[in-house]
Amino acid sequence: MRDKLSGILGGVAALLVVVALLAPPRPPEFFSAPTTVDRRAHGLYALFQLYQRAGVPVWQLRQRYDELPPEPGNTLIIPLPQRYPARETELAHLRQWVEQGNDLVFLSAENDAPRWRIHNLEHGGDDHLLREYDFWFTATDAPQRPAGRLEALLRPAPDGAVSLRPRATGHPLLRGVRRIALPAEPHDGRHAQATLAHRRGYFVTMALLENAATATPAFWQTLSGNGRLWVSAYSGLLSNAALANPDNAQLALNLAQASLRGGRVIFDDMHQGVTALYDPAAFFSDPRLHISMYFLLAFWLLLLAGRSVRLAPPSRRPAPVSSAQFARATAALFARAVAERHITAALLKHAFNDIRRQYGLPPQGPEIEHAGRDPAVWDI
Repeated sequence: MRDKLSGILGGVAALLVVVALLAPPRPPEFFSAPTTVDRRAHGLYALFQLYQRAGVPVWQLRQRYDELPPEPGNTLIIPLPQRYPARETELAHLRQWVEQGNDLVFLSAENDAPRWRIHNLEHGGDDHLLREYDFWFTATDAPQRPAGRLEALLRPAPDGAVSLRPRATGHPLLRGVRRIALPAEPHDGRHAQATLAHRRGYFVTMALLENAATATPAFWQTLSGNGRLWVSAYSGLLSNAALANPDNAQLALNLAQASLRGGRVIFDDMHQGVTALYDPAAFFSDPRLHISMYFLLAFWLLLLAGRSVRLAPPSRRPAPVSSAQFARATAALFARAVAERHITAALLKHAFNDIRRQYGLPPQGPEIEHAGRDPAVWDI
């Protein structure tokens, strides 16, 4: 009874451990992230749908950069910092991919502070991808001043929000764009505006948008081989909340029209956590997992239904061999290996010797050896 009770308790504990290990984890974060499946403020779901309805070819990249299409003419949108940083092999492939004639759009959270940025940096993410192209952000203490455009004065930004205005005139990317509105973000302690720097100086980039309040550049264009880089200091430039402004939506359409050359707009979901490398939903819906669990459960019930916690009763240790058993076994061995006449002669020899000892006579082996053949020597 004690064995069965121990087996039941152990089985229940093992079942709880298996369930705890295989159960899909609860999402640790409850904030919006820049992915195509996020419909909240910082997601890119609205941008993905906007391109689909406008007839722009799109693709959700949920593999590593090694899986990018080899043909040129594509545009890859990369939010920074990445939740899962790209590997060295990926970076080398990405650089070659851009130089072959593809474009990158970096939505870097430098001048805004969304919660997903703080979470990514605290959990091992980084924004080193720009440094692969010798770019980095540096702080500048630009003083606050009123906007110099009439439309910015007529349509002031809400408290805490940011307005961007075109800085380059006549650029096809800014066609129909007058004011870019960005959602307000909680302040994270950074008072200075970040601007883009390059090891060869600022002349290698062209600023297209600037902060309407500080005139600090906020969106740049530069070249890399046969491809182009578009860098934004605000990650919310094309987010769900920002696309509610018509000028933001127009900027998104202009970006696709100016950058695509027969390819697709690709969204980097993989490095923000939406990946096809491990799909929990597909894993738990696999019938092979269910069959395996049912088999283990049936096997466990069969084990508990037995006589004890084992499938068979325990084997007992054999009793030690006695002297009589050893003698019988030895005799049986000799009986199978020695001829019958030799055994008869040996028995007669020992019998005659025992009789002689009883009469006080010495044993006479040579005479007894022939006793079996000559009865005349049987007399004592």
